Amino acid sequence: MSGGHHGGGHGGHGGGRHGYRDDDYRNPPPPPVPAPPSSGGISCPACSAPNLQGARFCAQCGKSMAPSTCVSCRASLASGAKFCPNCGQSQT
Repeated sequence: MSGGHHGGGHGGHGGGRHGYRDDDYRNPPPPPVPAPPSSGGISCPACSAPNLQGARFCAQCGKSMAPSTCVSCRASLASGAKFCPNCGQSQT
């Protein structure tokens, strides 16, 4: 009979892991996403995502940040307008 086996990986302090899981080292969490600028930005007319002042295209959806204009009279249109509020021309 054998007696007096010490350690052997049973009991003790958990095999030297000290409270960390193995995958904590192999798969670290992703870095935090920076917050959008709180001032001086503009909202995308298509998706409302915040963008830097002077941006030509939305950083979120890629659509143009330039205001839409009527195909007939070139008046400024709200995003998604189907008809021109100035001349009534269909925009589709």
